[in-house]
Amino acid sequence: MSTQPGRRDLHSLISRAVGQTLSEVQQHRHTAVDPYTARLLRKRVDSVGGGRRDSTAHPVGLDVTVLDVWNADVKSESFCAKLKVRARWLCPSEHAEEAMAEGGDGLDTGWEPEWCPYITIGSSMNTQIEYAFYAAERDAAGLVWITGDWTMNSHILEAYDLHAFPFDVQDFNIVVRMENSAMRMELQALPNLTQRGGEHTSRKRRKRGQPTSPITRGGCAVRVEAAGLELPDFRTLRARNDGSNWLECAALYRTLPKTNEVQVVLLYERNPLFYVMNFMLLLFAITSCAAFGWSIAWEQVEDRLALDVTLLLTSIAFKQVLAGTVPPISYLTRLDAYALGSLGFLLLATAAHAALGFLSQHCEQCSFARADAAAMWAWGGAWLAANALYAAAVRRMGARARRTFSLRHAARRGFRRADVSRLDVKEWYDEEEGEGEEEKGEGGKGEGKGEEERADDRAAEKRSSLISGAV
Repeated sequence: MSTQPGRRDLHSLISRAVGQTLSEVQQHRHTAVDPYTARLLRKRVDSVGGGRRDSTAHPVGLDVTVLDVWNADVKSESFCAKLKVRARWLCPSEHAEEAMAEGGDGLDTGWEPEWCPYITIGSSMNTQIEYAFYAAERDAAGLVWITGDWTMNSHILEAYDLHAFPFDVQDFNIVVRMENSAMRMELQALPNLTQRGGEHTSRKRRKRGQPTSPITRGGCAVRVEAAGLELPDFRTLRARNDGSNWLECAALYRTLPKTNEVQVVLLYERNPLFYVMNFMLLLFAITSCAAFGWSIAWEQVEDRLALDVTLLLTSIAFKQVLAGTVPPISYLTRLDAYALGSLGFLLLATAAHAALGFLSQHCEQCSFARADAAAMWAWGGAWLAANALYAAAVRRMGARARRTFSLRHAARRGFRRADVSRLDVKEWYDEEEGEGEEEKGEGGKGEGKGEEERADDRAAEKRSSLISGAV
């Protein structure tokens, strides 16, 4: 009989110990694990835990820049993003000379190294690589490093939280994942190989002798282009005076070393003006028209009910249109709450008019003019008060939602602030205008100098003519 532990017990132990290290399993069993089971355990842990993440993995530097965001669709719960991902890794020694020969000068745009990291975008329906560029360089120690530059367009699925719609705050998550299990991702700012000076360096700065190549932006490995964050119905989360967001943080990021991922979060708050003007304002007008029913004499109950039913049907049809603006969800949004509230006030006005008709049938000699006037003022006051309370609640809940996405709360979950680059057009314009004035001044000096030379020539000709006449 074999002295090794039972194979069935070991397999049950493996299934319970996924994600634990081999040393922890041995300590739990108090026995040595045979080589077969050890290999099986490592394979199981690698397949479930995302591969090897220990210190022996080869490091790969990663740099992420979000260039553009567009097509944020609420119904399909998705958005599109353009990313620039740069990676730097050590070239294998057997391919080092070949890499330096073909990619050392950076002129061969079609060159691809023998190996490069496999980078994917999490929750992406479709990812297309628009541009890829590789370059090799040798450091002072003689090691050859390869830098890859990819520009990707990705269609990303995003679960929207629409409880506060259309006054909601959304976080767009972009997860850049490196699938190679033998690699260890390390965030670091890498130079942009595809841009060397040019439009990023003004003529005045080049005249001052400042270097123009290659460009490295800041020390943050995750950057976001502010111009690419603009969306038609969203605006980036900004600082407010109500204390809800004590610092502007349009983008956050954190690293997940166990899964070789970097998570970039773009924070947006919806611009509700479109929905307020085209939906809520119309609902307010439709419901307020119920007050005009009291302008009809209280004896003509059938005319009042005809107006109320017409307004009810209009409000119900409008609610069906509102349902098409959001995906099928099992909870009420704030826009749904307002639509149902306005429908409830229409039903309340209809019930008041119908009750007046019932009372007049039982007492034909009675006058209900005062009761009718009191019902009108009570209904109107309640409708206006409900709108005021709704506006106050939306403002308070919006401040609470923005406070949730502040840097103070994000830091507790391991997030840090990403570098949001902004195009300072005024600075560039002032520099170009100053350069133009300098050139114009230099041209004016040249023109003045030419006039002086022409005057000297005329004087010399006059002197020579006088001398010749005297002779």
